[in-house]
Amino acid sequence: MARQDTLRTPRVHAALTATVVVTTMATAGLTACVCFTRAQRSAESASLVRLGQLASSRRDRLADQVEAWRLLADVLAQDPFVLSALESPDQGDGPARTAILARFRAMVADHGVTDLILALPDGRCVLSTGREVAPGGNVRAAPLADTALGKAVQKVLLSPAATVADIDASPPFAEPVQFAVAPARGNGTVEGILAFRVPSARLSQIAAAADGLSLTGDVRVVGPDRLTRSVSRFSDDPALTEVPGDGAVDLALGGEDGSAVLTDARGHDVLYAWCPLRAGDLDWRVIAQQDRDEALASGYALMRSMALAALGVSVVFAIVAAAAVALALSAYSPPLGSEGLDAFADEALELRAMARRLGELAEGLEPSSPSPPDQTDEAAGGEPDPTLTP
Repeated sequence: MARQDTLRTPRVHAALTATVVVTTMATAGLTACVCFTRAQRSAESASLVRLGQLASSRRDRLADQVEAWRLLADVLAQDPFVLSALESPDQGDGPARTAILARFRAMVADHGVTDLILALPDGRCVLSTGREVAPGGNVRAAPLADTALGKAVQKVLLSPAATVADIDASPPFAEPVQFAVAPARGNGTVEGILAFRVPSARLSQIAAAADGLSLTGDVRVVGPDRLTRSVSRFSDDPALTEVPGDGAVDLALGGEDGSAVLTDARGHDVLYAWCPLRAGDLDWRVIAQQDRDEALASGYALMRSMALAALGVSVVFAIVAAAAVALALSAYSPPLGSEGLDAFADEALELRAMARRLGELAEGLEPSSPSPPDQTDEAAGGEPDPTLTP
């Protein structure tokens, strides 16, 4: 019984209540941490998916642009002025050549291309509107033979179909250039080659367009040689610049679509997503990226809300549990007939007996009062009682 009665002492009562509250709050904290971690992972996964969609979208737009250039080269190669120039390659500077040059310059102005080149199947340049290849030069001989332009020309002669060459800065080119090449067909045979320099800066404009990008977001186009094919929105480095070794390029070149969280050269965690771009002679990778802190910032409000909701529910549960413990302990009473009640009754009986004995002892200690002398006999003249004589 003594052990049961101790449950009703204030100290034990407080200790039990505190235990319930602390246990519940610890559970609440753990629940909040789990909710926060899961929400963080969910936000990170959602950001990677969004980056993957962004990379795919930019890849499709870039592929459309490359295809537009290829189709334009194919159309221009069938222009009657082109075939006329190929049929009379040595017409000098007469009116016919002047008319052809005017037509070519109009093509350049209408379609935004530059350095339109017309060459015979043997590679000899018949006409050029720019400085890249002078008339009389040969696109199939050194030094042009080893450039992306020379390789594209050789490919078109072997397999007559328009193509877009890779970006190249090999000599004699002083800067990164890119050409679209198409066969000029007449009477079922290849009469020559038409090529023009495409505005490759358009690729950078498409890749790094601000729409869909966050403050730290960027999209890069990288070739199999690990050199850029587009200009970053955060850098003034031209195309064909080596990409810093952050690991994303290696992963992108090693597979198809993918994503990862890596640490860049700044020491920051960065989200990456990539996909391949294959069009004509091009085998590029489109890589989208965003700083992890910024990507998760938009999800932090949701994460905090989930964690606070879990914590609030747990606090309410702790209060209810503590109140239930207090109510149960206050309503507790020992069963009748227990040893505690028997001991209490025995003590009461002993106290009553002791009180009775003390009362009797007090009565025995009271003194008795003497009777007064009889004055009647003496007043009547009789003799006094001898028992009262001193």
